[in-house]
Amino acid sequence: MQREIKVLLTADMMFTAALGLLGPIYAIFVSEIGGNVLAASSAWAGFAFTTGFITLLVSRYEDSFPKKGLLVVGGYLIKTVGVAGYFFVGNPLQLLLVQITLGLGSAIGYPAFDQVYSSHLSSKRGCFEWGLYESFYSIFTAVAAIIGGIIVTYFGGFTTLFAVMLLLSVFGTVVATHLVYRKKHIIF
Repeated sequence: MQREIKVLLTADMMFTAALGLLGPIYAIFVSEIGGNVLAASSAWAGFAFTTGFITLLVSRYEDSFPKKGLLVVGGYLIKTVGVAGYFFVGNPLQLLLVQITLGLGSAIGYPAFDQVYSSHLSSKRGCFEWGLYESFYSIFTAVAAIIGGIIVTYFGGFTTLFAVMLLLSVFGTVVATHLVYRKKHIIF
């Protein structure tokens, strides 16, 4: 397995874990900031719509961008800003803005991620290497869901959870920079 695949897996699993910590208890957080079911679904829709719409707009231009690793890292940076935004969410509108930020980061980063990941697959083990990604995604999401509940229940609530999410996001972004810089040269 190529080094780039390992770096991409590590970086993306940090974000998968970070966002997975909140996933199943998201609605509880929304109720704590004064939101209801409609606020929760609207904020989630804001993320999904932003991701989908912006992906349509930017992905056509990403093909001509010579250093796709920069787009991956840029997407992660924007998502890290979004994760940091959870610390400041006090109402459903602010939550919507955080979700839109996360969607923007996903829209910029994931088409490039898929291209970079695919370009480094082994010709004989491509299904296995994509299988690793898919398996890790589900496993990291499952483990993060349990850990998120434990953190909120026993270790300081949502503020502590957001701190852990931010640490994982920063770590994922730092790891991803190894895609872009090697020996002080931009490699992709």
